[in-house]
Amino acid sequence: GNKSSEDSKNALFGLFCVILACVLSGLAGVYFEKILKNSKVSIWVRNIQLGMFGTFFALMTTYLSDYDKVKEFGFFFGYTPLVWLNIFIQSSGGLLVAVVIKYADNILKGFATSIAIVVSCIASAYFFNTEINSIFAFGTLLVVLSVFMYSYTPPPQQPVLPISNNQNGGTKSTAISL
Repeated sequence: GNKSSEDSKNALFGLFCVILACVLSGLAGVYFEKILKNSKVSIWVRNIQLGMFGTFFALMTTYLSDYDKVKEFGFFFGYTPLVWLNIFIQSSGGLLVAVVIKYADNILKGFATSIAIVVSCIASAYFFNTEINSIFAFGTLLVVLSVFMYSYTPPPQQPVLPISNNQNGGTKSTAISL
């Protein structure tokens, strides 16, 4: 009755949100690529600008939501080596994305992200016994096929050479391919 109707509404809303997120992410990626490739400013300066923008809003959010805790325990309270490793990996990933977009393109970045998700899920299944279902397998197949189709270049056509069959050096209209 009512439960399945509610579930289908949630599924449709979820599908709409995923499609909207994909479209907005694609638009943002294309715009980011345009900005990076058409800019006279170096990629490192652009990254510092983006980092400062993100840092400002992160600090503002931290102090608005947890000012009392930060004042009492300090800003870096609870930072373990694992947290520092995560910060390093995330910041390195941000720099790597900028380099990929600067020297490759947004489509390649999308493929790299998709492959990274598939590899992470497979590693999760191996290390944490996460179940891989048929939907995941189908998604993996789509990722692999899309990467193959995008990177596939058909073999070059072999040149067609005329055959010389005539005593006076002329050529016949018959041709063979090598």
